[in-house]
Amino acid sequence: LRPYHTPQAFLSNRGDYDKIKIINRKLHPGSFQGRNGLKSWEEVFFMNPDLDIVRKINSLAGRVRPFDLMMDLITRYGHWAFVIYGLLLWFSPGKDRQENRRCCILAFFGVCLASIISFVIGKIWFRKRPFTRDYRIWNFTGHKANASFPSNHTMNGAVVVLQLLSMHRKGSGIMTVMAFILAFSRLFSGVHYPSDLLGGTAVAVLVHRVLNHEALAPFFRFLTVIFSFISDEAVRKIRCIHNIKLII
Repeated sequence: LRPYHTPQAFLSNRGDYDKIKIINRKLHPGSFQGRNGLKSWEEVFFMNPDLDIVRKINSLAGRVRPFDLMMDLITRYGHWAFVIYGLLLWFSPGKDRQENRRCCILAFFGVCLASIISFVIGKIWFRKRPFTRDYRIWNFTGHKANASFPSNHTMNGAVVVLQLLSMHRKGSGIMTVMAFILAFSRLFSGVHYPSDLLGGTAVAVLVHRVLNHEALAPFFRFLTVIFSFISDEAVRKIRCIHNIKLII
C-alpha cells in the first residue's frame, strides 16, 4: 500500500492515514517494531538529521486542513507565480522597460542552465525522496519518486529572485518571500530534504554569477533587443487583427 494524494485521502483524518503507513511499514522488509514504534534500520544504526527534519516538519501536516490545502497548492503550482510575474515585468511600460526585459532574459536563461545542471546531477547521483525512505512521511501531494537532489523548485525560484534583487526590480521583495514559502512547502509535503534546498540554492548562486559576468553583458543586451522586437511586433499584429475585426 502506498498512500498518495486523493480528495478522499486528503479529507480523511491523519490518524486513518497513519494506519495505512503502519501497514506499509509492516509489509516493508527494512523496518522492525521498536519500543517507540516502527523504525527503519537507518534510524537504528546511525543518525540522519536531514531526514529527521523532514519527518518533524511533515508531522505537522494533517492538523489544520486549510493550511494543508494551501501548502498542497503552493508546492504544486507555486512556480506559476514566477511565470506570471515575469510576463507582467516583460510587458510593463516605463523608462525601465529594457532593463526589465533584460532581467527577464537573464532569469529565463538562468532557469534553463540550472535545470540542465540539475538533470546532470540527478543522473550522476540518484537520491531517493524522503517519503520513499520513511513511510511515516506523508506524501499528500502524490509526488513521483524521482531524484530528490537538488530541489528544482527552490533552485529556479532562487535563480529568479537573485536576478530581481541584483537589478533592484519592483516586486523583488514579494517574490523573495514567495520563494521561501515555496521552499518550505517542499519540506512540509515531504518531497525534499533541507540539503536539497541548500543544493538548489548553491546551483542558483553559481548560475547567477556565471550569467552576470561582464563578458556576457553585450550578448544578453543583444538578446534583449531581439526578443523585444519579436514580442512588440507580435503584440502590434494582434492589435491590428483585433481592430480589423472591430471595423468589420
